[in-house]
Amino acid sequence: MTNITLNIQQTFAVNSTSRITYVNAGAGTGKTTTLEARIEKIARNTLPWNIIILAFNNSIVNDIKDRLKKHISAKKVDKMQIYTIHAYALKIISKQVKMKNELLDQEKLVKFIRNTWNKYKKLNNYKRQSRTYNEKKTRQVIDIVLKCRENNSYIKQCSKEMQLFYRVFKQELKATKSYDFARIVKVAKNHIPSSNTPQYIFVDEFQDTSEARFNFIKALVGKNNYLFAAGDEDQQILEWCGVKNNNVNKLSQLYKEEFKEYKLEYSYRLTKTLAQKSNQLLRVFNNRISKTLIGANRARGSFNIKKFTSSSQEVNWCKNFIRNLLKSRVKAQDIAVLYRCENMMYSDIANMGIYQSTIHKAKGLEFEYVIIIGVEEGIFPRSNESIEEELRVLYVGMTRAKKSLTITYIDNTMRKLNNHTYIQVKKSTFLDYLK
Repeated sequence: MTNITLNIQQTFAVNSTSRITYVNAGAGTGKTTTLEARIEKIARNTLPWNIIILAFNNSIVNDIKDRLKKHISAKKVDKMQIYTIHAYALKIISKQVKMKNELLDQEKLVKFIRNTWNKYKKLNNYKRQSRTYNEKKTRQVIDIVLKCRENNSYIKQCSKEMQLFYRVFKQELKATKSYDFARIVKVAKNHIPSSNTPQYIFVDEFQDTSEARFNFIKALVGKNNYLFAAGDEDQQILEWCGVKNNNVNKLSQLYKEEFKEYKLEYSYRLTKTLAQKSNQLLRVFNNRISKTLIGANRARGSFNIKKFTSSSQEVNWCKNFIRNLLKSRVKAQDIAVLYRCENMMYSDIANMGIYQSTIHKAKGLEFEYVIIIGVEEGIFPRSNESIEEELRVLYVGMTRAKKSLTITYIDNTMRKLNNHTYIQVKKSTFLDYLK
C-alpha cells in the first residue's frame, strides 16, 4: 500500500483525536485526499464494516471506492459501508419498512406534488385562473414543497395557504405509503441500530447537508461513534432546495467539548492571483467563518474582466479566444464556459467541443481555462435570490479555474438569450468586489 502525501494542515486534521472533527477545506485544498488519509489511518485498526462513508452522489461514491483501493486492499474497501446518505438510509429501513410503491425520485416527486396540488384546489373550490397563472403558481408550490422536504423549518416562513397544503401533502404521502428521499432519511433516523462497537462515520461535502440529513447524521453519531466531516461553507450553493449554511455552527454547539475544526487553505488548484481574487469576493460576508486561500499553483495565470457591447460580440470573442487556445495545443477538455442560468448556453460555443454548463453543474470540477459569461444584474445575481448565495455561486465558478479566468459582461444594453428573448442588462455589482 502507498502512503498519501500530506501538507502540515492536512496532517493535523488526519491525526485529530477529537470525537467530532470538521475539516473546513477551501477550493482545491485537497479535501478528498485528507478524507482518504484519515480513512486509511482508521482502517489500520478498525474492522471495515465499522467504517461508514457518506458521499453526496453515486459518482462520488464510486470515485471514493476507486481512490481508496489505491491505498487499502480492495477486499477491505468492499466491506466498508460506502453510500450516499439516501442509499444508506434506505439500507437501514429496508427490513423495517415495506414500501407499497416505488421510491419517488425527483421527477416522480414533482409529479406527485403537482397531482396533490390539483386535487387540493378542487377540494377547496379554487377559482379558475389563466393557464399561465396556474402553471406559475404550481411551480411556486413545487419549489416550496421541495425546500420543505429537506428543511422542515422553512414552512414556518410560508403563507397560511402553503402551510395547510404542506400538511395535506404529507398526509397524502402517508396515505399512499409513498416515500421520497427525504421521508426515507427521516424514518431511518428512528431505526438506526445501536452497537457497542464504536463506528467511524465520514461525511463528504458536509456543507450540502440539509436539515433532514443533518439530523440523520446526528442520530448515527449518537454518544459513542466518531464523526469526521469535510466541506466548504463557501461552496454551499443549494439554498434553493432547502440547504442552509449553518451546519458547522450546529455541529460545534451540539458537541462543544468534543468538537475540533481544522482549516485547509493551501489551494493546489489556484494560482496566487486567482486565490487573491477569490478571497476578495468572500470578504463581503460579515458572518463568514474566516478562511484565506493561499494559491499554491505556481503556473503563470491570468485574471480578466471583459466588457462587451452586445451578446453577439461577447460570443465572438469567446470563440476566437477558444480557437487560439486550441491552436496552441490546449486540450478542449481543459476549457470551460460557465454561466448562471440554463438559458445562457450558446450553440456556437458548444459546437467547439469544450465544456459548457451552469456553475451548479460544474461544482467539483476544474479546468485550466475558465470563462464565466453574463455577470450582469438580474442574471448574476439573479433577481429574488439570496445575495450571499449568489456570491457563493460566483465563487464556485471562479475557483474552477487552475490557470486562467475571464469574466465577461455586457452593459446597459439588451442581452439575447438562446430562447430568442431579450432582456435589458447592466454590469453586476459583484464585479465591484473584484477590482
